[in-house]
Amino acid sequence: MSNEYLNHIRTNSAYPVFRSFVSIVASICVVLSIILGLSGLLAGGGAFVVTAILGAFLYVLIKIAVEVSLILADTADATVERSSRDWIKPTTVSESIATNTNTNTNTVNQQPDEKLTQNDTETVQCPKCGWENFSDSKKCVSCKAEI
Repeated sequence: MSNEYLNHIRTNSAYPVFRSFVSIVASICVVLSIILGLSGLLAGGGAFVVTAILGAFLYVLIKIAVEVSLILADTADATVERSSRDWIKPTTVSESIATNTNTNTNTVNQQPDEKLTQNDTETVQCPKCGWENFSDSKKCVSCKAEI
C-alpha cells in the first residue's frame, strides 16, 4: 500500500520541476564521478587508488543526496495532498442562504469543487455530506462522520 501511495504522490507531484532538476543534477554528477574514476585509471599508479576511492565516495554521496531531496519532495507532496483533503471552500452568506444552510458567520463551509481520488481505489460517498472518501476510510474527511 505504501509503494502505491508513493507512486501516486510522485506521479501527481506538485513539484515536478524540482524532481526533474534533482534527476538532471544527479545524472551530471554521476557522469562526473565516473569520469573522475576513469581519469585515475588513465593516470595509473597511486593516483588511480585515490581517484577511484574519491569517485566511488562521490557516487555514494550523490545517491544519498538524491534520496534526501526526493524525501523532502515526497513530504511536501504528502502534506499538500493531506491538507487539500481537509480544505473546505468558503462561500458567501448569500450562497449559503440560497442552498438553505445554517450560517452563523460571514462564511460557511462547502465541499471543494474537486474531489480527490486515489489510483485503483474505490470511493465511498458519505451519507451525511455526500463527500467521496477512499473506501478504506472509517470517517469522512469533510464532516468527520462515520462512514
